[in-house]
Amino acid sequence: MRWNSLLFTAVVLGWFAGSHAESIQFPSDACKVCINAELYPPEIDYRPYRFDEKDCNSFQSSVASLLNNVIDDNGGQHNFGFLPDPSLCEATKVSICDITSSPEDELVLLQGWIIKFAPAFYDAVTGGKMCHPKYENYGLAVTVDSCGDLLAQPPDVANECGLLPPPSINCTCNTTTGISPYIVSSSFREEPSSNSQTALYCFDILVNKDILPSTCSDIDILRKVEFYAEQSLKSFVKSFRLSPNGGSPTTISPSWGPTGSNLLKASLYWTKDQATGASVCVEVKKPMTMLELCGGWKCYVYLFNPDLKCCPLSTSAP
Repeated sequence: MRWNSLLFTAVVLGWFAGSHAESIQFPSDACKVCINAELYPPEIDYRPYRFDEKDCNSFQSSVASLLNNVIDDNGGQHNFGFLPDPSLCEATKVSICDITSSPEDELVLLQGWIIKFAPAFYDAVTGGKMCHPKYENYGLAVTVDSCGDLLAQPPDVANECGLLPPPSINCTCNTTTGISPYIVSSSFREEPSSNSQTALYCFDILVNKDILPSTCSDIDILRKVEFYAEQSLKSFVKSFRLSPNGGSPTTISPSWGPTGSNLLKASLYWTKDQATGASVCVEVKKPMTMLELCGGWKCYVYLFNPDLKCCPLSTSAP
């Protein structure tokens, strides 16, 4: 028998208020319950992101710890508990399941706690970085599978990032993400430099062939890169290290836009082959960090075509 999830939620709320749940038609056999985290890629996937082993391990461990403790503390009966299982780790869906031998007791118990723990489940699969640029344009949901769909779905908290608008830059180029073949990776990394007083923050360049036709889509040369950075902190930026694909790294001095523009830039003039897998590293004097230079929790990066009419925006974070 399939139960409407809203009806079941109402019954559960009544149970928590002191009423009885005997009227629910629970299955008499063992019941399998699975908690899932599901990733929904955009139709045009400019920067593909998929769950990895670390994401799955974190999600499964968190769900197991939280829900097994609740069941055990409340005298619930389950055959094995929620156990991590590598076979339930997929690129766009990770899951963890339990088989309860006492559906009536455990399902009523689980309903309230799954709703309560939903934010923790999101944090577990995203490493607490649900608003990281790698999730931009992606859907992310924590869902529940249960026998007869008796359990209501947990609340969706994946859209509560409150993303800030990109900074205003003084140019007339087209900043629309994905209009040109060039895009910056969603994550940048810190690398040691030859100087113990500085650190390198490296941004990888991706070349995407799956883009919509436009006046910016057929670009063979990546002319330059610009970062939105606090110009008042310019003394902390020592250099750029530019590493084209198939070429040797070169170090150049930083260049800034007009006073007040807050634009840190470097000329590249890379072909598509040179840009594929290339990296742009900013050498920053300690204790300053790249995020502090960027003025927030992510960096805004613009990649320009030769005539400077196209400068698609990418965001990147550690």
